[in-house]
Formats: sequence, C-alpha cells, structure tokens
Amino acid sequence: MSTNDPNNELPHSPAAERNKAAILEKLKKLLIGTERVFEIGSGTGQHAIHFAKAFPELSWQTSEIPSRLPVTNAVLSSLNIHNVQKPYALDVTVDEWPEIHADIVYTANTAHIMPWEAAKKMLIGVAKLLKSDGLFIMYGPFKYEGEFTSESNHLFDMSLKSTEPHQGIRDFEAINRIASEHNLFLQDDYSMPANNQLLVFKKQ
Repeated sequence: MSTNDPNNELPHSPAAERNKAAILEKLKKLLIGTERVFEIGSGTGQHAIHFAKAFPELSWQTSEIPSRLPVTNAVLSSLNIHNVQKPYALDVTVDEWPEIHADIVYTANTAHIMPWEAAKKMLIGVAKLLKSDGLFIMYGPFKYEGEFTSESNHLFDMSLKSTEPHQGIRDFEAINRIASEHNLFLQDDYSMPANNQLLVFKKQ
C-alpha cells in the first residue's frame, strides 16, 4: 500500500522504504556483472531508484500493470534517474509479453497481491524471457509446508483475504514446483527482516 510522502506529495510505499536496504545487501552479490534488470511490479518506483543508484552501470527496466502505470510514471519522471527506464505496461497473464532483454528479473511483494493463476503465469513468462544462467529474484512472504513463518504473516494473510479473496501468502513449494517445471531452479532462499524471504532461481 502506498501513501503520499509529505515531502514531495508523490506516491510513497512505507514497506518499500523499510526493506530496500536489506534487499540491496543481497543484490550487491547477485547483480555483479549484470547489465540489464527487468522489474515486474515496480509500484512507486522506490526499489528501482534505490537499486539503480547503487548500480549506476546497469540499466533498470521498470514495469507495472496498466491501471497502476500512472503512479510509476509520475515518480520516475519527477526524478529522472539516468539508468532507470520508463515503465512498460505489463499484464503477466497475457501470453505475449513486450520484447524484453534482461540478465535478471526482479519482483517484490507481487505474488501475494495478484491471483494465484497470475503468479503462475508470471513464473512461466519469466522462464520464457530469461536466457540460460539468468536469475529470477523474488522477494516477499511465503508459507513453508503450509505453515506461516510467523504469526504476523498469518494475520497479514487474513487481512489480504478479507480485502480481496484472490490475495494471500503463497506456498513456497507451489512456487518452486511451477518454477522447476519451466527450468527455473532454486539457487538460494534467504531469510530477510520482517519475516520475508528472497528467493533466487536460475534458468537452466
């Protein structure tokens, strides 16, 4: 959820602000030698801006669903970071994505917001997009063997479902199964602050 930042009146996500530093620490190793990153669900653009500033040599391509594209455009246009590219309109459920060239695909806090069928389509689309040895980096909360990793995640899941029944924290095993069926194999599973995970899949 985003709010207005009183300093600049642009859309602002408190969650993205809290987690961007911890995620960057992992990306410092994962993005070594990378030229192009494609982000699915850029939202308020805070991750794109923070990470692109830390890696000025790479190109960070943003994207968002059409209905939320004005938010991402407004933030990025106001700041004009040289290596953050104007967002693509992307609906992960369509069979044909825009022509995208990327070494790494990154997404944060999207799988539990979109319907499960859309999350599966996202994994399939990423697998088609990436070349051999490309990485898919996926951040957010997950369940393991049907269990929440914390009571706060359980409460969060109930809150999501009470707002939109199609939302909810996804099972790691289901994500991993769909990914592996499309040649995305788990390389790392990092525990992150606030009961989140950073999953890293490698295309083979």
